[in-house]
Amino acid sequence: MLLNPFRFAAFSTLWNPLDKGASMALSLGNTKATGAAMSQNWVRGGTPKSSGKWYAEFITNGDTNNNDLSIGIGNAAADLSTGMAASRPGSYAYMSPASIVYSNIGIGNTVQAARYSTENMGVGMDFTSNTLNWYKNGVLVRNWAMTADTYFILFSAQNTKFATIQTAPLFLPSGYLAW
Repeated sequence: MLLNPFRFAAFSTLWNPLDKGASMALSLGNTKATGAAMSQNWVRGGTPKSSGKWYAEFITNGDTNNNDLSIGIGNAAADLSTGMAASRPGSYAYMSPASIVYSNIGIGNTVQAARYSTENMGVGMDFTSNTLNWYKNGVLVRNWAMTADTYFILFSAQNTKFATIQTAPLFLPSGYLAW
């Protein structure tokens, strides 16, 4: 993966303040979501996608021991009120640090064992091939077949983990548009 020499600032998604758990705090113009200590927290992005090739990138504060954060996509029906987005029907998510990818039926596959204290995580959706790609620090770690649907970006966390949407992705894959 080459570093994108043309960082695009054109983006349309922010974390949705009307579609989040009560203990998820939003800041920096709704680009940063932070979970509260000892609470399950979640938030959905505000702009859904259903066609084309889209990429969303996030800076997270990582997770070295508790599987406390996950990044992914979910449809409008994905119920996030009871916990992590990683295993909810209607969603696909990458959970850190266990590096497990979950499908919408809750089955996990370990994809990479590396753990970081700060991570640049990306999710790429290709609706032409119904493929979902997860990136970690600019490196593709897993691709997954996805069901055609309309999806939002998702973040779930506990224990003060955060995800900040990169409005100018560093690792925008060729052929994708910034979400």
